[in-house]
Amino acid sequence: MKTIFIDIDDVVCTNHIVPVLAKYTNKLLKEEDFAEVLVEKVIFPNKKDRKKFDDFYVSLDSYQFSKLKPHAFDVLKRLCKKHNVFLLSSCCHYENKLAYGRQFFDKWQFILKKLPFFPPENIVFAHNKNLFFGDAIVNDRLYNLTKSKCKQKILFTAFNNKNIDEKELKKSGIKRAKNWLDLEKIIEQI
Repeated sequence: MKTIFIDIDDVVCTNHIVPVLAKYTNKLLKEEDFAEVLVEKVIFPNKKDRKKFDDFYVSLDSYQFSKLKPHAFDVLKRLCKKHNVFLLSSCCHYENKLAYGRQFFDKWQFILKKLPFFPPENIVFAHNKNLFFGDAIVNDRLYNLTKSKCKQKILFTAFNNKNIDEKELKKSGIKRAKNWLDLEKIIEQI
């Protein structure tokens, strides 16, 4: 039985900030429009404008705009039957500490609703992911993988990491999973 840590945002579910930004700006925005994780900084480089958006963001359940990634439900269900799977996710809104609690609650509710089979005791919220050791860690952000103590590091393809060179990943011992079916194959080969 393997111990596997899997990120939630942009791995298990679609990005939740881009739709909120689209609603706030009344513009048609898609994940593909961005190459950076903190998309709100791209839209609002001015901190004062970002603060106004943050207040809007905290006023609603941002996960109402998220959906599970294709095949995430079925693959997670299969993995949970064979392995010790943890959802390991951050709830840190970098500039608005009041948003932490709201984001924690919304993400927790999303998981319980969308993944009813997933054991709540295996949901871990931590910003510093290099504290955990296991057989594999799956994340969409390279910096969460490079310092990880897990044996196998897997970068899940998302809008913010498509441009990362495969040679760079290989040099760092990181494998790329293009989707959930690909991820399942990689985990089974560990």
